[in-house]
Amino acid sequence: MRKTAITLAILLSSIAMTAKVRMPAVFSDHMILQQESSANIWGWADAGKTVTIKASWDKNAKVSVKTGADGKWAAKLATPSFGGPYSIEISDGEKLTINDVMIGEVWVCSGQSNMEMPVKGFGSQYIEGSRDAILRAGSYRDRIRMFTVGRNSTTELQDDCKGAWQQASLTSTPDASAIAYFFAEYVTDALNMPVGILITDWGGSSIEAWMPESVTREALSSVKSKEQIDQQIANRNKAGAQHGAALLYNGMLYPVRGYNAKGFLWYQGCTNLGNSDCYDLMQAAMVRQWRSDWGDTENAMPFYYVLIAPYNYGKPESHQRGFFVENQRHAAKITPNSDCAATETLSDTGDIIHPAKKRDVSAQLAMLALNRTYGLKTGMDVGCPEPLEIKLNGDGNFEITFSNAKMGLEPIKSIADITGFEIAGEDKVFYPARAYFQGGKVTVEKNEHVPSPAAVRYSFRNFPGGNLTNLFGTPVPPFRSDSWSQY
Repeated sequence: MRKTAITLAILLSSIAMTAKVRMPAVFSDHMILQQESSANIWGWADAGKTVTIKASWDKNAKVSVKTGADGKWAAKLATPSFGGPYSIEISDGEKLTINDVMIGEVWVCSGQSNMEMPVKGFGSQYIEGSRDAILRAGSYRDRIRMFTVGRNSTTELQDDCKGAWQQASLTSTPDASAIAYFFAEYVTDALNMPVGILITDWGGSSIEAWMPESVTREALSSVKSKEQIDQQIANRNKAGAQHGAALLYNGMLYPVRGYNAKGFLWYQGCTNLGNSDCYDLMQAAMVRQWRSDWGDTENAMPFYYVLIAPYNYGKPESHQRGFFVENQRHAAKITPNSDCAATETLSDTGDIIHPAKKRDVSAQLAMLALNRTYGLKTGMDVGCPEPLEIKLNGDGNFEITFSNAKMGLEPIKSIADITGFEIAGEDKVFYPARAYFQGGKVTVEKNEHVPSPAAVRYSFRNFPGGNLTNLFGTPVPPFRSDSWSQY
């Protein structure tokens, strides 16, 4: 009899544990919810149960929903303007409380190893300013919160992931994405409100891995045959866990889809270096899919991304990266509310694929967000300087004027010549050319190798050593005046 009673007690206890409402990992203590939004909140309980959600910022309001036959439930929770900490109580008869909830701005940060690279750096690869950022991290404990999605490569869509929200601290900040963390620093300092960074990345990943296979196929259908698309996807699927079509979308993006956010940051491209004919189409398609997943039907969520850095990529003199970055830049032109950050001057040598100057990249992303998304007048030229006009003057030299350079460009003539420019004649053979900034324009001079220039290029090789920036340090990305194919 006693044995039966013990067994019954264990069974009842097990049932009670099963009945308790359950939340995905992305809803945890220390989280940040997007301010002034109808925040999506979801979870699981027993089928047919009524789940009630109460938030401490509005004691008179509560939301009640019923679970479906599969036990899933979803609700919307109106959030106030920034502030906190608050708590959220979720109950299906048994209460679950999420504590230390801040309200502020949330950004989803994704990509490959240059997004993944933590504040503390990789082994033998450092991050400039990491020590200072880590030492003062505690002062941001209520202003920066991080959630890093655990790695999961899978062929099946996942409802949940591994991870937990963390406060910025001496112990948590070193392992956070440097790009995301420095971005959050700049934004929270400028807006004086909490910033949450939802980080989902995997080093070496392909862009195909971050969206459904059907989206990749549709994106490529205008430029490739079905057989070519099949081969590209088959090659990715053979390449490993972080490459296969949709594998990271299924396991690392889908589980957090719809967690209300202001926008996206993206740093990826090296793995797709050979796709300079179609990367722009894939990125634009991925952005459409992500915005749809977040319920953005108006293409309103900003998407800011980083151009891949100069690196040997096997052959420093090759033009492969030049063509790819050109294609990356084109992605912004076919994607509403999108723009990019440049990396041209951030690598000192061609054998480091993870530049140490992550803060410089984050500053560019923050300038875009603060100006374009939040409408703040920074007093700085925002965005990459780009050629507005390229023309040959009467002396046979090129004269180039630039956008996003109202205050001028560096280096100016009195300091040093500009490096990274090349010119070619009709033979399409390029030679280095002297260039300098003067009178509001960059002049690129002809020389004995090219007495009659037909084309000019800047920083259009894998590791060309270009040094041209605007006065606020934003690099000029690779560009060219010609339309020659693969020269």
